[in-house]
Amino acid sequence: MTPPSPYESVWFRSHRAAQSTAAESVTGRTTWPLAAPVRSLTPGMGFSVLIESFIVTVIGGMGSILGALIGALLIGLIRSFGSLGFPLFTEGLMYLFMVIVLVARPTGLFGKEVA
Repeated sequence: MTPPSPYESVWFRSHRAAQSTAAESVTGRTTWPLAAPVRSLTPGMGFSVLIESFIVTVIGGMGSILGALIGALLIGLIRSFGSLGFPLFTEGLMYLFMVIVLVARPTGLFGKEVA
């Protein structure tokens, strides 16, 4: 390990930190308007993620980490391949798969039966 340079004082290091912070804040302030149309806030913007999370939990089974992983992978595959065959019915395919899993196994794929 090399010893610190005698020219790097506390003032020098703090000045360098202040310069980098100022540069980052200027960069962030100038690029933010470019991302503003993409990052706009709406009242129901998290609803679709909430519904997909619920479907993944139901398919995988309550209390099962492996079930959540397998359910998320299956939902991802259904969305990907469903958008190729039925682009307007992708959400419906997820619900249809959830209904099929619940009819075949009411506790989910990896869920445990509660007595």
